[in-house]
Amino acid sequence: MAERIPLEDEFGDIIAKARFGLKRSTAHVALSAGVAEGALRSLEGYERQPSDREVAGIATALGLNADRLAAVVNGSWRPEDEPMDGDAQSQVVRLLNYVGGYPVFSYLLACRRTKQAVAIDTAADGEQVLREAQQRGLALQAVLLTHGHGDHVEDVAMVQERAGIPVVMGPTLPIPSGVQSMERIGDGETYSVGDVSIELRRTPGHTPDCVTYVSGKVAISGDVLFAGSLGRANFSYDAIRESVRTRLFTLSDDTRIYPGHGPSTTVGEEKAHNPFF
Repeated sequence: MAERIPLEDEFGDIIAKARFGLKRSTAHVALSAGVAEGALRSLEGYERQPSDREVAGIATALGLNADRLAAVVNGSWRPEDEPMDGDAQSQVVRLLNYVGGYPVFSYLLACRRTKQAVAIDTAADGEQVLREAQQRGLALQAVLLTHGHGDHVEDVAMVQERAGIPVVMGPTLPIPSGVQSMERIGDGETYSVGDVSIELRRTPGHTPDCVTYVSGKVAISGDVLFAGSLGRANFSYDAIRESVRTRLFTLSDDTRIYPGHGPSTTVGEEKAHNPFF
């Protein structure tokens, strides 16, 4: 069984992300929720645990599902632990990096039969990407990027140069510094590695360029969706929720979602438990 990874977001982050997405001040939300503004600030700052009344009032003020939010607070829900297997055709390898002391995941997605593989994001430890591929007998074919934030792409040019492979990205992502050979694929188009076909799905919201890669029962989502939460809506709160509803929740419930931070989850778990929906 895989190691137990803490949730990326708990109560303070969830309500702060919702408030940021809605563009509401702490004063506005506190008034709507019936709590003091200082109390709201202390909850967003993880200075204490909320009361049941505070959870209910803040959830209503922010349009969150109060029961699902309470389950995150009291620990009665977290996604089930998973074996890091991928599915019948593909193998998934999760790589833990630390960028500025902050944990970030990149992934290897490999064809079980041919041992050909792609890296999906590199974070800041390209050496780890190359070393893990070599130790597992995987032949890297490309690096695929979910979005362009530095904590996910810092070492992409180094991996490209050392492995002699292209960088594959969505149709509008700015080219990261140092990248030489690159390919663009559009929404709904696929990239093949051995027997594995990887579909690019545009999932904007965290940034305008975010994409998710879907292969069989595997979805690697970058910073669009976290277990029990969302990525920060730097581009659009409406867009990130719509991306999840229409591009991820339309996958089968047993599709496993591997995010850039926090534990993996499934479509079914998120449809049933994510407080943003």
